Amino acid sequence: MPDLSARVWPRLMDEAGIDPAGTEVEVLVERSTPTLDHVILHLRAATGREVIFKQIRRPADAAHFAGIVAAQDLASRRMAEDPFARVPAILAVDHGAQAVLMEKVPGDTVQKLI
Repeated sequence: MPDLSARVWPRLMDEAGIDPAGTEVEVLVERSTPTLDHVILHLRAATGREVIFKQIRRPADAAHFAGIVAAQDLASRRMAEDPFARVPAILAVDHGAQAVLMEKVPGDTVQKLI
């Protein structure tokens, strides 16, 4: 796991009111190409609460990242009561690090279904 991510996710967990001490970390995706560098982690807190951490390290595009976060937040609120599909709620964001902590929801992601 990259050093930067290891410094960011504990702070975001703390901001979300989740104690990061004793958290189990599972790397779900770590991809680095000449144009893209990102990581997705599954975090299981000592209390058993599970969350997802995503960080886009490259490309650095603050406006694009802010748009992604805003779109996910809106979709999450609008689909909160949908019986068939959910969008994970955002728990904490670090715009400078292009990182987001979100709830873990059961089921497959849209990307997996495509």
